[in-house]
Amino acid sequence: MKFTDVTISAPVWHSGAWVNIGVAAGTNAGLIENVEVMGADVNTNRNMSSVGGIAGCNDSGATVRNCIVGITIGNPNTVQIFSNGDTGLICGENWGTVDECLARLAAINYYATANNRSIGGIVGYCPAGQLTNCTTLIVGITVAGADAGIVPSMGTIVGNIKSSVVFTGNEDATIMDLEKLPESQRANSNTGVSGTQYGYREE
Repeated sequence: MKFTDVTISAPVWHSGAWVNIGVAAGTNAGLIENVEVMGADVNTNRNMSSVGGIAGCNDSGATVRNCIVGITIGNPNTVQIFSNGDTGLICGENWGTVDECLARLAAINYYATANNRSIGGIVGYCPAGQLTNCTTLIVGITVAGADAGIVPSMGTIVGNIKSSVVFTGNEDATIMDLEKLPESQRANSNTGVSGTQYGYREE
């Protein structure tokens, strides 16, 4: 299945019920496999959310495998996500399995507001399951602005990950622009220079 011209938007709303937003599925409770997102503009100005290029949330026991988010060189389409919630180009939140996925020539623009959230090139927040054999290729993560005191977890592959998660075989070529995130709010932001592919790891 291929998505080539998708627009998703949500108005400003930083309280109330949590929502999961994705191009292929808001919440995946089964198997999503061999899906390509080749053109998408996702604009979700909502802090209480999980936002992904494939699925907003990948549930426990569910799998996202062999999916691609992004364009090829010469393709006039774009894939970009603007978000305030947990955000990844494949899944905003993962409790299951994300394996053999690719994000390429795609971008996340993030505004840090209301509450601390997690942003990654593949997955934003990963408290359980496994995240394996995934790749980012010329992916951009840009902080568009930040409210005082907000400390997001930002990593080239995953923003926030539990130490119990199986996390192997991933390769990153993610460019992170943190210019608009004050130095005092970068404690959990990792640009990949050290070789670490996550922003924050919970024990």
